Amino acid sequence: MKGFGNKSYSKKTSKKCKYKNPSKEKIINQAYKFASQGNLLEAEKCYKLFLKKGFVDARVSMNLAQIFFKDGRLNEAEQSLKKAIEIKPDFPEAHYNLGIILKDLHKLEEAELSYRKAIEIKPDIAEAYYNLGIILRDLDKLEEAELSYRKAIEIKPDYAKAHYNLGIILKDLNKLEEAELFYRKAIKIKSDYSEAYYSLGNILRSLGKNIESNECYQKSLDLKPWQINIAWRINL
Repeated sequence: MKGFGNKSYSKKTSKKCKYKNPSKEKIINQAYKFASQGNLLEAEKCYKLFLKKGFVDARVSMNLAQIFFKDGRLNEAEQSLKKAIEIKPDFPEAHYNLGIILKDLHKLEEAELSYRKAIEIKPDIAEAYYNLGIILRDLDKLEEAELSYRKAIEIKPDYAKAHYNLGIILKDLNKLEEAELFYRKAIKIKSDYSEAYYSLGNILRSLGKNIESNECYQKSLDLKPWQINIAWRINL
């Protein structure tokens, strides 16, 4: 399942969303077309026209929320997703995306509930377990975060970010040997994972494996010198 993407907002106005007697399907199709072209301004107008006409569709409310999100209008996105859920309570994507919005609004307990609801409806959403793990760590629920990342990996074994974040949790829990294992798994899946090399270097240094630790720092530095350089020097 994919959540909301990068926040970019196109204001192309070459075409308009105007109809004399629009049908439900015609408005939705035109909105989809505008959105696929990156013309979110006109897509938003279509969706709002849809609602003004009294039509009801959970997908429209969720897609409108996505436009709000991309334009940085998080409160409007939250309300639109809650409307989608009101229309269709068993809509896992709406619960999942609401979790994303709530996290960005720093409503962590509510975000946790939204991710858990998405998982309850659709138990095989690896991304929901992954994002839930992030929330749980922020809420200092480390053991629960560990379980959530493990579940994400069970569903999606090649989920490099889940392996990496599980390594972070295991380090927080002082399970250093296990943390080392999962950082290595993340690197095996994603060989250019600079952050994983750096974190593995930290673990190896804590375990007294200084030569290998320095090799990991160097690999991290080679991959992303602009991001790692300062922290890498501190750890030498």
